[in-house]
Amino acid sequence: MKKKLSRLLCALLVMTMVLAMVPAVYADEGSESGSTSLGGTKDNPIVMDLPYYSGADIYTNRAQTLKQSVEEALQGCVVVNLVSCADAQEWYYAGYYTESGKDANYTLYDVSGWGPDYGDPATYLDTMLGDGAGYMAKCLGLF
Repeated sequence: MKKKLSRLLCALLVMTMVLAMVPAVYADEGSESGSTSLGGTKDNPIVMDLPYYSGADIYTNRAQTLKQSVEEALQGCVVVNLVSCADAQEWYYAGYYTESGKDANYTLYDVSGWGPDYGDPATYLDTMLGDGAGYMAKCLGLF
């Protein structure tokens, strides 16, 4: 049960990141200037790279499901580019082993190495601390 909850929370976190982009995708809708500097359109979509471990069906299926969900929900204004990693080490080095988010090589990433282990809210909130102190803040590329 804890494992399923952990996976659900991770999936929700990724979807939250993607949904946070919705204002940017539709930022220029109705703009008289026709500027598309921030927003994606079907003709000029925002492209996001998602590395995934292709050596296991569960990760391949998860990546394909995320791609399909995002692209359908955002009506083609965002395209998720699946980046196949042949082995787990390549996948981890795309983002998990980086020192900071700026060193990472992805737009979306689903490996944090973190899972909830207590009922204590600090277990969740501490992961988002600033200045690189929060583990998930690094994985999200914020620090």
